[in-house]
Parts: sequence; C-alpha cells; structure tokens
Amino acid sequence: MSPESVASRLQSDLDNLTKRLADLIRDLPIKRRNRHGNDFVIIAPNYYWGESSSEQLNSQLAIKRDYEEWFKILQSVFVNATVNLTRRIQMADKQLRQWIELSSELVDF
Repeated sequence: MSPESVASRLQSDLDNLTKRLADLIRDLPIKRRNRHGNDFVIIAPNYYWGESSSEQLNSQLAIKRDYEEWFKILQSVFVNATVNLTRRIQMADKQLRQWIELSSELVDF
C-alpha cells in the first residue's frame, strides 16, 4: 500500500471515528451538579455525563475498540518519528481517549 493510501485511509477512518463519537456524545444526557445546600465545598465540573443506555455503552465500546486498532496502525506508520512529533501524537491520543472514555477529568493541553 502506498504512503498516500495509508494516510488517506487513516484520515478517513479517523473522520469516521470522530463522527461516531460526536453522534454518541450528542445523544448522551448531561446532568448539572447541585451545589446548593451542601455543608462542604465541591471541587468538580458543574456538569457531568448522565446514565448511558446499553445501546450507547455498546457504541462507546465499539468506538474504543476501533480507535485502539486505528492507533496501532498510526503508531506503526510513525515508528521512527521525531521526539517532538511522538510527543504531539501522545498528547492528541490522550485527549481523544478522554473523550472516548467520557472522562470528566480536565484535559492537559
């Protein structure tokens, strides 16, 4: 497979994954934390993901599985990348995984 076709395939697959993730996130319930009436301070985001349906959980797991496969291919393409590029790939990977896992933790940029 030519380098162009590998790059095109990676781009196309990533576009598909991010579309599926966006569709999943759009349909998830978002809840607001009740910060009133507590005798203690809550240090957390104001909003959080609500309960997911079994269909949504299955979709999330499929996205996670497909992303793992996609990322292995990306790593094989960039096996000899510079330190700077490898660091940038790792940062982007960490950020996307936090979205896929629906993490409410802050993302380091």
